[in-house]
Amino acid sequence: MTVPAPPAEYTQAGWLLVASGVMNMVIGAVWWVSLIFACGIGLCWTLPVLLGGVQVAFGLWMSAGRRMHNGVFWVVLGFLASLMNMNPFSMLMDGISVVLLMNQKVGPWLELPEHDGEREW
Repeated sequence: MTVPAPPAEYTQAGWLLVASGVMNMVIGAVWWVSLIFACGIGLCWTLPVLLGGVQVAFGLWMSAGRRMHNGVFWVVLGFLASLMNMNPFSMLMDGISVVLLMNQKVGPWLELPEHDGEREW
């Protein structure tokens, strides 16, 4: 049995997740460095930087066409990191990613049975 190709909406959501994660990492790092000497308050931006890294990792996983049933969960966590960074552009990318993942083509593709040793996450 051949593995069907992922819907374009799924891979597009993955690339938006990567772009949003990179922005969250960069902006979080700028906040961290600029405020680290202000009573250590810069350490509060460690979480958005880490969440941005997780966003990049799972976005690359999704953009490669690997199935992830919990993709929306990682997008929502990225949205929270965007809120912490006060970054409207990254919030917009995360919102578009959720809309793409809720497309009617993506759900049935994610529910297909495993193929030839494919691992589900």
